[in-house]
Amino acid sequence: MQDVILPISGKCNLRCTYCFAQNKGDFGFGDITPENCHEIIDYIMAHADKDMQCRLNFFGGEPMLRMDTIDAVLNYISEKYADRNVGYGITTNGTLFTDENIEYFKNHHIDILYSYDGPEEFTTHRVFPNGKRSNDLVLKNILKVKAAGVKFQMRATIPSDCECMWKVYDYFENLGMPFSAVPAYKSRNVNRACVYDERLESFKKQYEELIEYYIRRIDNGLPVHCMSIREQIDTLDNHRTHLRACSSAKYMFSIVDSGEIFSCEHLAYDKKYAIGDIRNGIDVEKMKAYRPDSVHKIESCRDCWAKYLCSGGCYSEKLLVGRQHDALPPDECEMQKMRWNFLLSVYVYLKTRQREKKMKSQS
Repeated sequence: MQDVILPISGKCNLRCTYCFAQNKGDFGFGDITPENCHEIIDYIMAHADKDMQCRLNFFGGEPMLRMDTIDAVLNYISEKYADRNVGYGITTNGTLFTDENIEYFKNHHIDILYSYDGPEEFTTHRVFPNGKRSNDLVLKNILKVKAAGVKFQMRATIPSDCECMWKVYDYFENLGMPFSAVPAYKSRNVNRACVYDERLESFKKQYEELIEYYIRRIDNGLPVHCMSIREQIDTLDNHRTHLRACSSAKYMFSIVDSGEIFSCEHLAYDKKYAIGDIRNGIDVEKMKAYRPDSVHKIESCRDCWAKYLCSGGCYSEKLLVGRQHDALPPDECEMQKMRWNFLLSVYVYLKTRQREKKMKSQS
């Protein structure tokens, strides 16, 4: 257990229409409290490699509703496991930040991942229960965190009703802060914001526009802050291949308030997907059953040019739509190909321009 997601809150103060975790406000798990977190931490520490960093990621719901649990976890680890290398992160909607908890995150080196889609003109999906939008409040808090010097990234969700994706990227690039953008994840959410099958032609055009946007950006000598592009540069420069979509049920696990263990936080809302619990341990056969297949074992992926890039797609998403050992649904498979074509196109153009500049300087 080197990367453990802890859904510490079974509640959220937003009602995002594309949320993969909740169904009518229900997350299927409760809160991890200061009283029940110790047993969970003891189990994790007993099953983590002492010579490697163990990373705990606070998740939800909205984890900042349980700042008391975050504090209890950090205090317990500092008291009982002071000799262990433990890193911390949190995934948050960004609405609950105060000067006090910003200072707390800074002092305890907790990395922040914001779910933030940009200004209201691009998205209407991240709303409070009364329908009020959260965009302006979240940006205000992000800028406070940036000014405080806390490490963070932003992650935008691209819903299927997106009309001009390059403007979304341009907005984030102009903020000058690290970000990524990903399509909405289906899970048990059946909202049309997650279904792309009727919009593929629109997204093909939008990705072409996005490639043109980054070509202009590179030609103008502007920096690239999109983490997906920067990570892709590193992957291709080092000739890495990814046979599996992620390390769930291998190094990455999720543990909920009841002590039940899951291969992935995306499955944690339903007990039938549990692979064990902290009192009786993990069922090895179940663990293997809920681990992503190698892309070599997915028949419909074998001849695909993108197989070592998308690695067959998110395992939990496929499981939840009845394609556990197959490729993604056709519409999402096409979306993945468009996304990777965009990333490869930008990579090739960027490297070509760098080579031309180098040759020019040497001549």
